[in-house]
Amino acid sequence: MFMKNKILVVAAHPDDEVLGCGGMIARMVAEGDLVFCLLMGCGKTSRDDKKNKTEIEKEQNILKKEALEAAKILGISEVFFEDFPDQKYDTVPFLDLVKSVEKVKDVVRPDIVYTHFGGDLNLDHQLTSRAVLTATRPVLGESVKSVYFFEVPSSTEWSFNQNYNSFSPNVFVDVSGVFDKKNKALVAYKSESRKYPHPRSSENVEVIAKHWGAVVGKEKVEAFILVRNLQ
Repeated sequence: MFMKNKILVVAAHPDDEVLGCGGMIARMVAEGDLVFCLLMGCGKTSRDDKKNKTEIEKEQNILKKEALEAAKILGISEVFFEDFPDQKYDTVPFLDLVKSVEKVKDVVRPDIVYTHFGGDLNLDHQLTSRAVLTATRPVLGESVKSVYFFEVPSSTEWSFNQNYNSFSPNVFVDVSGVFDKKNKALVAYKSESRKYPHPRSSENVEVIAKHWGAVVGKEKVEAFILVRNLQ
């Protein structure tokens, strides 16, 4: 009997999961796999020094609802939320980040994990990536067989390769048939929407998909780096 894959997407902030691999999620769900998502941070706090706690909590609740709506559109089975402080993951003991990933991993027991490229400009992305690699070390009994990195517009390309390795994907997923779901999920994040030419605008996200599609002869594609794969 064919067994479904269980996939865990670990993202630093709400909407990173859609930007990085929303098409892959929609396609894998359509093909029968189960997809879960862990959102590490609450978001909406890094530049809100003038807002009071009530205002920040209200915005965070809106963002959480948007995340759940996006998950529903993509077909994600369950979303797990952590509340690490936005743009301040470096103020948190690294072990706490690792344990948060391990906690969800132990519940889901995923076969495959997708997370941030370690060379992103955003420090939260970097630390999330490291935490995932640490939490999924290939020891005896580890369920995770494959780990992939995804790119996030306005972070991956903005590192400009300073002291990092560039994002050089080696896995390409044709999302031409499900790209509309990725776009709808992105639109669901109304509080995070940006206008073109911002890298996270809907127009640019489509440009990126078409670019990677042109690289491999497809209409729209999401690109990933395969970090580890155990057959």
